[in-house]
Amino acid sequence: IEFGAGMGTVSTLLLDHLDELVLIEPSQRFVDGLKETFGNNEQVSIRKNSLEDFIGNCDDHSFDSAILINVLEHIENDRSALKDLNRILNPGGYLMIFVPALKFLFSKMDVQLDHFRRYEMKELTNIVRAADLEIISASFFDVLGVLPWWLINTKIGSTEFDPRLTRLYDRIGVPCTKFFENIFSPAFGKNIFLIAKCN
Repeated sequence: IEFGAGMGTVSTLLLDHLDELVLIEPSQRFVDGLKETFGNNEQVSIRKNSLEDFIGNCDDHSFDSAILINVLEHIENDRSALKDLNRILNPGGYLMIFVPALKFLFSKMDVQLDHFRRYEMKELTNIVRAADLEIISASFFDVLGVLPWWLINTKIGSTEFDPRLTRLYDRIGVPCTKFFENIFSPAFGKNIFLIAKCN
């Protein structure tokens, strides 16, 4: 199950590796796009719902894996959500989380995006363990993105993404980040990627 499936970019990459995929997305605009992309694919089920409402009505041990990419920061009671995610996973199932990192980077842009928080590594790992999930790996991601985010969003206070700067960073920053982070695990970064296991 993928929560906050958005435009289905990650969903498309997942399809070759599984038999069934449930996409949960609260935005009708994105749901319409997902239906256009996956409407004829019998592997995929699409539900218009929030994470909280869906898992609140979900049976125990319903899924093998759950993916949350830029979702947990939107949930006010993230601790409760993690416990519910543990409940709906099968024993041995995996939870994959990608969240914005570093509290000092919190900005007007985060508020604009309806983020309740950005995470420190210890904070995130603590609440994942408190949900009785075993952490398999946790690492920072996008170390090079910290400075531009801090300067443009945190200090200057921008509340809109500049398409030109985004394209420039995608062209130069992303390949550099991938190169360096394939060699060593950074001590900090703009995001955190965590994988946990349900026991």
